[in-house]
Amino acid sequence: MIDNNTSDFNGRSMTGGASWSKHAYGVAIDINPLQNPYISYPEEVSANILPPSSSKFFVNRNNNRPNKKQRAGMAENVIDVFARHGFIIWGGDWDTPIDYQHFEVGSYNFIHKLINRLTLLVKCLISMLIIIMIVYQNIFKKTMRQNVPLV
Repeated sequence: MIDNNTSDFNGRSMTGGASWSKHAYGVAIDINPLQNPYISYPEEVSANILPPSSSKFFVNRNNNRPNKKQRAGMAENVIDVFARHGFIIWGGDWDTPIDYQHFEVGSYNFIHKLINRLTLLVKCLISMLIIIMIVYQNIFKKTMRQNVPLV
């Protein structure tokens, strides 16, 4: 976050949690953390802003400010682009924590269904490869017994 790196696939747990983050499944992306801070409320009276350097310039999300330049890199400018590509959930819509940098594909239920389908597909592909290998091994053995050139 401190280096303002956009990140997507990242095998890690959820911020403040023990279960896998959606980033670990490759179905979430964080963009421009400096311009789009993560804001949590560990206590009712204070806010925790990450990265801390964004608190001075980017907690105020209004980009139309009198006598001030527009700020580049703010997530609000690309919500529609992400939505068109399937990232239908934006962390800026959340009440707590507010995660302006975060876009994701869908719920954990959706992701687990997708993983189960992909797992089934991978199992089918592996089975097909094994069958192909067995067939080719049998052809190879038969060819070797008949002393037929392979080429």
